[in-house]
Amino acid sequence: MLTLSGAQNFGVGRPGDIMATIGALISDVSMEMLRITGPLQKTQVSFGSTSYELEDREKYPNFLRTVPSDDRQADVMVSLLMKHGWIYVSTVKSDTVYGNSGMEAFIKKANDAGICVSIELTIPVAATSGNYLSVMTDLLTMGGDKGSNVVVLFTNHHDTRELMKTAKTSARPMPDQPYHLTWVAPDAWGIYSDVVAGLLDETKGAFTIIPLQVPLPLFETYFRSLTPSDNSRNPWFNYLWESIFECSKGTCDGQESLTDVEDSRLHSALSSFAINAVYATAAGLHRLLVNKCPDLKLCQNFFESTPLEVFVAIEEVNIEEAAGGRPFSFAREAGEGGYTIMNYVVDENEMAGNYRWVGEWIDNELVINDSLVQYYDFSGDRQPYIRSRCPKFCTECYKQGVSPLVVPDSPPLEFYGDTIWAVIILAVCAIGMLFCFVIFIYFLIEFRHPVVKGASSSLSYFLLLGITLLFILNLAFMLSPTISVCGAQRFGLSFFHAIIWSALLCKIIRILRVCGKGEINTKIAFVSPWSQTFLMLALLTVQLVITGEWLILDPPAVEHEIRETNTKPPYELVWMCSYDNKWLVTSLVYVFILLLVTLWCAVPARKYSELLHEGAYILSCCIVSIFIMLAWILIYMLADEEYQHPALCVGITTNAFVILALMFMPKINALTTPRAKDEDDGTTGNDMGKSYVYSNPDVNKDDEVTAF
Repeated sequence: MLTLSGAQNFGVGRPGDIMATIGALISDVSMEMLRITGPLQKTQVSFGSTSYELEDREKYPNFLRTVPSDDRQADVMVSLLMKHGWIYVSTVKSDTVYGNSGMEAFIKKANDAGICVSIELTIPVAATSGNYLSVMTDLLTMGGDKGSNVVVLFTNHHDTRELMKTAKTSARPMPDQPYHLTWVAPDAWGIYSDVVAGLLDETKGAFTIIPLQVPLPLFETYFRSLTPSDNSRNPWFNYLWESIFECSKGTCDGQESLTDVEDSRLHSALSSFAINAVYATAAGLHRLLVNKCPDLKLCQNFFESTPLEVFVAIEEVNIEEAAGGRPFSFAREAGEGGYTIMNYVVDENEMAGNYRWVGEWIDNELVINDSLVQYYDFSGDRQPYIRSRCPKFCTECYKQGVSPLVVPDSPPLEFYGDTIWAVIILAVCAIGMLFCFVIFIYFLIEFRHPVVKGASSSLSYFLLLGITLLFILNLAFMLSPTISVCGAQRFGLSFFHAIIWSALLCKIIRILRVCGKGEINTKIAFVSPWSQTFLMLALLTVQLVITGEWLILDPPAVEHEIRETNTKPPYELVWMCSYDNKWLVTSLVYVFILLLVTLWCAVPARKYSELLHEGAYILSCCIVSIFIMLAWILIYMLADEEYQHPALCVGITTNAFVILALMFMPKINALTTPRAKDEDDGTTGNDMGKSYVYSNPDVNKDDEVTAF
């Protein structure tokens, strides 16, 4: 720490002589200093205190710093996690101002970005080995299969080292069970070699964030040229020398040199910020001297400068070429501070570790060179990429209101018909709808034909309508699930089936009543098209009420889920309808009742050859439909989600095509076959067209089946 006074020399003078203080390195120390010097209102310029709590000008009105705050580091860490798709992480903090404020900023920004924190742990002040062991044990319980393989640290230098040592010596769940966590840490870990010394297996793959390194060639040349003999004015230099070369005054041979010492052992990543702190403070005091003393010599006016004048003079400093040749101002550094991303990698040739530059964060943008990064999985094996996300749907994350993507209020309407199964289904449906249209037109043209009359044209039209709607319903299962689409799925599946089976039930009842009469002259009531239509609509109304009640009591809605993918980042936003699959199947209960009643009626009606053996064909429709519907329902309920909609679409398309073929192909064949007798006779040339209704001249004309 350095104090600047009004004397000619630098040093600590009387409190009244101190005009500014440079330091401290640690936020906790800076805050204590500010509390002590608060009544004196002396300006303090820090080059390492990063706590964003110090940004409170009301609480700390005389504080300035040349380093970005933890709030900015939190932005970088969140960007790094999102870049890799690590959306499920654990956190550890020291119970200090630095740890608490830094982690608070990170948690807030992480939640906003959609990163879920699986567990939040705190290392207490004066922690014991038991405290570190407890933290590591908790971290390991969340790793591996539990998914939280990345740990975000906001711990001080000492706690970081002790935590890594605990990971090496005593935190293994089982003696022979390997494990490895990926650490993401800010500048408290930085590129310090003593944090990782002897702990290669535990720290490999770690990401550390340090303030953006700028080249300091002049300072580098000067500093590496120093020796204890020519640097006696710096009392700490001897300790640095002895620590680097592991010698003492008596054992150092004088041949040692700092020239080839690696950067991480030689000086801090904060060197440029310390230089800027000294430079800015000196430049501010010089400005004040120019304003107060015209002859540029220390004068009484300078000594009598108020604390506010000193603070303003330093705060307004704008240096065009500060450390590394970069411009500097306090406003610029607070808003545009950059960071370097380091990765602790293993040199496999030397079996040693070193910090490697892998990216930068500048102007709110993160750039990572993936080819330089080394990843290690939970077992400690080298991998091209690692995951850190909940292996399944994480309810705890959603309790936090966390989602890794910006989720709109409703999904966009998109068509998912580009898969092979969808293309095939759509092609088949197009052919089916074309057939339905052609048959409908043909029936309208031939509405007086006995085949059309015998089939009850009104019921045939409704049957064609239901089949066509089933073909169209496939689209609802190929569109992104919006409220309208979900409503269409719920309404259409049951109601469109009900149209078909209501029409078929009315047909089979009519066949039993028309063909089951033993006497030919017996009048048959309520077999006209209008009567059949009324009966069918009555049956259909039951399904309409059931479906309508379901939609009213449980309105259509959509929900979203974050799913794992094989991409990077490995997640995607998936929208789905809010209904449960079992409720969609349950909505078909009335349809099954109609089907079974139709089957029961079709068994005795199968023996009638009149009306083109329609009773036998309806029986075939019932039997085939039961097998088809049971098949797709079982797959829909039991198979993986990716097969559910394809199974449903294949099922309803196949069922619709089977009913279309069985119910209308024989009629088309009869319509296109020349009749042996005159059309006015009311019969065809074979038994397939025979009907008691048309051959009986005494049938009441109001009840006669005519074109609808």
